Amino acid sequence: MACMGYVGHFPISGGAKTAPFLKTGRKTSVFGFTDLEFDEFQALDLRVVAGGGLDYELIRGESTTLDLSAGGSINKEFFSDNRTRESGEALLGQELKQRLLKVTTLEEKLSVYANLSERGEYRVNLDVGTVTRLNRYLSFQLTISNRYLSNPIAGKKKNDILFTTGLRVTFD
Repeated sequence: MACMGYVGHFPISGGAKTAPFLKTGRKTSVFGFTDLEFDEFQALDLRVVAGGGLDYELIRGESTTLDLSAGGSINKEFFSDNRTRESGEALLGQELKQRLLKVTTLEEKLSVYANLSERGEYRVNLDVGTVTRLNRYLSFQLTISNRYLSNPIAGKKKNDILFTTGLRVTFD
């Protein structure tokens, strides 16, 4: 699934994660992903991230799923002051989906990217939201996102919190 959103001067992010394209076991699979981000508050013109790894299905129930993931990525950042940074990253994450009502699901995803090029630096993405299915293809979503960067450029904050609403289109 891919999603993208932009409102005024707020951060923009979008990306895609493949459906598991290789089942390596009953509960494990291989995934790939890409992310594109813009964040005016961090003077970030563009962050391009591509990576992949392994998913492990810790819980797979009728109303609850919990996946753990580990992998790696390449991160390239372009800032407003013409500075660029490129780094390799180790990825650890988890994703929870809990059905609250017949048509409403709570979704939570935490991703920690440890910078392998600059030891001790990292970034964290946390998204928590609800998705309410309106019909087979259309859903309404509310999401709170926290983006943390341990090493922003001088004079910029390390943290951004964003509240978004929108419509989600699903292609089956």
